[in-house]
Amino acid sequence: MTATILIDGNKLKQLRDNLALSQEGLEYACSQKKGCSVSIATIKRAELGHPLSRRTAARLAKFFSIEIDELLKASEPSWDAPFEVKAVSSNEYCDAVVLWFRSADNQQISQLMEALKPFPLLLNQRIGNTVILALPFRFNEQLTSLPIQQLLLSLSERSHYYTGLVCLHRLARSAITTSDDQWIIDEFQIQSISDLASQLTPQQLAISDSISCLSEVYFDYQPANNIDGFKLLSAQKQNKGDVTFGRDYERQQFAHAVKHCEADNAEGIVFVSGYQGVGKTHLMSTFGWDAQQHGCQVIQLNLALSLLDMPRAVTQLSGLLKAVTDGSLQNERVGNEIKKHPYLNQFAALRVGCSKGQSCAPLVVMLDDFHLLDRQTITQLQLLMATQSSQAILWVLSFQPCSAMAEFIEQLKYLKVNQTHLALSPLEQKAMIQIANNYSEVDEANKEAYLQMARGYPFVVNQLLLNHNKAQRFPETIMRPLCTELKLLSPSLRATMAMVTFSDGALPMSSYQQVFANADTLISSLCQQGLVCINFAQKVSLTSPLPALLVDDWLSDKEKQSAYIVSAQQLEECQAELTIDEVMKQGQYFALGGNWFSAARCCWVCGQRQLQHEEYAKAKKHLELGLEYLQKAPTDDAVNTLVLDIRLSLASITRINFGWVSHCTLLAYQNCIRLAEQQTCNKRYCIALAGLWVTQLMATEFELSIQTANKILALAEKEKDPLCISQAHSFLANSLFWKAEHEQTIEHARLAIGYANYASEDVIGASIGVDSKVLACCFGALSSSVIEDNDNLHYFQFLMHSVTEKESPFNFAIYLQGQIWLAYHQRNSHEVVRLAEQLLAHSKQYNFPFYKGVAMLFLGWGLYFTQNAMNALAMIEEGYCHWLGASGDQIAFSLYSLIAAEVLIHQSHQDKAQTRLETALLKAEATGECVYLVPIQTYLTQCRMSSKRRVGPNTINEEVAVYSNLSQPNPPLANSNAQNEALFKDVGWYINESTVLN
Repeated sequence: MTATILIDGNKLKQLRDNLALSQEGLEYACSQKKGCSVSIATIKRAELGHPLSRRTAARLAKFFSIEIDELLKASEPSWDAPFEVKAVSSNEYCDAVVLWFRSADNQQISQLMEALKPFPLLLNQRIGNTVILALPFRFNEQLTSLPIQQLLLSLSERSHYYTGLVCLHRLARSAITTSDDQWIIDEFQIQSISDLASQLTPQQLAISDSISCLSEVYFDYQPANNIDGFKLLSAQKQNKGDVTFGRDYERQQFAHAVKHCEADNAEGIVFVSGYQGVGKTHLMSTFGWDAQQHGCQVIQLNLALSLLDMPRAVTQLSGLLKAVTDGSLQNERVGNEIKKHPYLNQFAALRVGCSKGQSCAPLVVMLDDFHLLDRQTITQLQLLMATQSSQAILWVLSFQPCSAMAEFIEQLKYLKVNQTHLALSPLEQKAMIQIANNYSEVDEANKEAYLQMARGYPFVVNQLLLNHNKAQRFPETIMRPLCTELKLLSPSLRATMAMVTFSDGALPMSSYQQVFANADTLISSLCQQGLVCINFAQKVSLTSPLPALLVDDWLSDKEKQSAYIVSAQQLEECQAELTIDEVMKQGQYFALGGNWFSAARCCWVCGQRQLQHEEYAKAKKHLELGLEYLQKAPTDDAVNTLVLDIRLSLASITRINFGWVSHCTLLAYQNCIRLAEQQTCNKRYCIALAGLWVTQLMATEFELSIQTANKILALAEKEKDPLCISQAHSFLANSLFWKAEHEQTIEHARLAIGYANYASEDVIGASIGVDSKVLACCFGALSSSVIEDNDNLHYFQFLMHSVTEKESPFNFAIYLQGQIWLAYHQRNSHEVVRLAEQLLAHSKQYNFPFYKGVAMLFLGWGLYFTQNAMNALAMIEEGYCHWLGASGDQIAFSLYSLIAAEVLIHQSHQDKAQTRLETALLKAEATGECVYLVPIQTYLTQCRMSSKRRVGPNTINEEVAVYSNLSQPNPPLANSNAQNEALFKDVGWYINESTVLN
């Protein structure tokens, strides 16, 4: 929808007068000039001061050959001017509801004036059969536009010769009086209103859009085709009860209360409490519909629509109840009697639905917005409720929580009546989605955003959806009363309110006590005004999402910046309890307050949590935002350290996305190493080098990886950091295992475990993604099995059994991998199958593609040698693809080739097996990977013999001995060809377990 602007009506009138044109003449003149056509209604609205679209204003400017800026209202007073009469005593302008009413029936006008006596009239002019009245926008917490519309509907039943118009207008203070109550509207504006009203036909009541948008909950409207910006008031809204979402429980409780009154012929009370916008009025209408469907008489009074002074309303209500319950006023006469009664019908907004023959059904009296009553009236009602009657009465009272209501409910406990308490909470998401689905013209993305902003408040989401194409998300009639109420708070209350708004209900009462000396008094005052509430956990939150959505309208930039910092600082103290969204909101507040370092730290905290939950894309987004914040922060040691921490976390994400041997991963860790060297931070330098070590190991650069691990060890010992020392020893154990230096592997593995026992939890230390203790146990156990060191094997296995899936799914995957590997070394194919199936299910559950590859690789081997599975080789191939794709781990090639060759040899595909083994042998020799050289060479020799190649009598022993010496101590192979031939009979298993495995 096109944005609207305010133009200077007096300026437009002056330009028109300069050309000696009437409003009709200007319309005709504009239509004769190309691109300047404007309707007469638009001209009248513009001169009256109503907003126009920028396009229409441009057409008027073009007609008068001036710039559009010359038409704009240069000195328009702020719309932030208060609405209450007393609140505007020091201002020159006052927003008011202006009523223009014309009737041929003088009695009708007299009734109108009599009905408005309870309200202070800012303006009261009568010219013949026409009255122009102005009332304050809000009076005693009541929107005056609501009872005015109810009054007009009531008057319309008495005469058919009337027209009326209601709009929101700005009054100026009279210059000829010092009284605060004297407000004027100039003749030009009166004429403009009269011209608009003259376009109405008899029996039409026009309501401006700025008022009707707030009244749609209570009234039905029809389009006003002849007046732009207005709708025609048609009737009070009747809810049929079939469009209420998410209130099934409340409706069941109400039905139970009705049945209880009916069964016992006893009175009852239903209390419906809830804050503004939660849906009380709609639910009350639904209750009225449900009661009528049950056969009850229903008297429904909405106090927000009532023009009566409350004591008189209670007196009239008491008389009506007596007449209905004692039978002197029969059901069919109720409606007619109320129409005759001047107060009940015309001025009290009372509605009655008659029962249909069920004399035992209770009379249901519904009072909406009960909190608007004063204490005197509440006392009257209390006495009325205690009065005995011949017919049971069920009272249904809706109100906003406040101290007066709490006292009233406490006093009613002494009445011997059944009481039902319904505290309305925000709707669940499902019900809110059902509401949003009624707006088919709104796209799904906007619906989702509005639902999130509304937070379960149906009134808020309806307003957002109704105004989704407008420049302002909320009508000014909603925004301005709330913003004015907030602006009228004292500075300390405003600061407290701002802190509640920005903390979004996450802070306990103790946080406010740390910031404000009189926090208890301040929070209590805001609670009394219905702006905030305290839940059972002693956390303070808003009663409505509107203050947060309109924060730019009631807080200055300076106030917001201060509130951002204070709220964020208090949130920081309970950061461990905050959700990721709350921590990010805290970071946004720090950023809005200009504290870039703290904002970046919040981003880093979110990134770490999301890394733990494997939400890598979200973590990367937050970490990169943290770097952006740090670019704006003054450079110091703390900033540099946080930059390195974020870079380390981003390097972990790069490693996860692209694998360890990726150029991106290597570059990421090299950047971290460079930053760590500049900061002389040994701990972070160790972590950065750890990333480099893994990339070197996965690329089978074993000598480089050993050098890097030793460098980490030296730095860690200098820093005296047990965690980094433990990691360095576990890295050395891993690298030395692949070099077949098993005794050194065991030694470093034990040292890693020892230091790990003294290490404390460290987010930075864990960023490498490798648990030193689990890693050391895994490779220590493997080396122990190779050299048949049973004591150490039992030691490492005992420690590994302490790893649980619940404690750490990733470490549990490492544990399962080690157990499978050991079972493979021990040739226990059944155990390999059992463990591999467990690891496969575990890796699928937690999305570990690397360990899915490990599981499938070994599972294929185990299934072949237990079930002779025909798809075993395909499973081995797929497993290696997962392994390689997840990490780029080239180390796996020798193990993969060895496993695949076994299956191929068993399937009599010696030529294929020989090709794989020769390739694996060349790679192992080139990289110095010695751990599987003996079994690879043994199987390779077997394949060559099976292909009947000419081999000298000592060739086999010489070739195998060369590789056996690389992984000493190893017993030599047999020297006899006969013995060798006997060893090769059991094809598919290692030729000699004690020789090959050692």
